[in-house]
Amino acid sequence: MYTPVVVQRKWHEVRRYSRFHCNWRLIVTCFRGDTLTFWGRASDVSEEGLAATIVGELNVKEVVSVHLNIPLAQVPLTVRAAVRHRNGFFCGFEFLTVSGCQREIIRNACETLAFKE
Repeated sequence: MYTPVVVQRKWHEVRRYSRFHCNWRLIVTCFRGDTLTFWGRASDVSEEGLAATIVGELNVKEVVSVHLNIPLAQVPLTVRAAVRHRNGFFCGFEFLTVSGCQREIIRNACETLAFKE
């Protein structure tokens, strides 16, 4: 008789894109009637999103603007993102609207971070 084997995979093995540790300052702007701006620090990044600690409260599913100064990038990067999870001031963001040029900047940053790890 065949018994299926259940393999437990770690969270980082399930993701479509690898995450890389970083330490980047960022600004998150949310639009709740009034425009609110919060400072934060990204702790890891992938081609599809990032995790950060934010000095302010955001709501899950809220769409925000994330402004990043990525080291070695020629220009600051501003992208729309959705808050996918929140635990206190720690939030996970999924990038929503990323141009081809912005995606290339993020991809290059991830490759640089992967080389450092």
